[in-house]
Amino acid sequence: MNIKFNFKILKIHAKISFQQASVQLMQACNLYQESVKKLNMLILYEKEYRLSLQENMIKYGLEINVWHNYQVFLICLNNLIFDYNKEVNNYKLQLNKAKNYWKKKKIN
Repeated sequence: MNIKFNFKILKIHAKISFQQASVQLMQACNLYQESVKKLNMLILYEKEYRLSLQENMIKYGLEINVWHNYQVFLICLNNLIFDYNKEVNNYKLQLNKAKNYWKKKKIN
């Protein structure tokens, strides 16, 4: 009787652990997807900004101070993309850890 009771308790704890691991996995997945989406938006913005710069140069020409401002902004944008790419990779690591934890807690 005592062994059956302990087995039921262990099974309940295993289910709870699996549910918690599932929630952690879902959260990590959502964070990763959002970070990838934001990174892609930044990259698209950079491409559009560069295209706009090229079009303006062809149509109107640019004064040196305006050109310098464009270049400074592009450097800042590139740094932001580089840093955000690190953040995406960090979220990917967290997602993989959550996935491995979920697999450990999965009840067969």
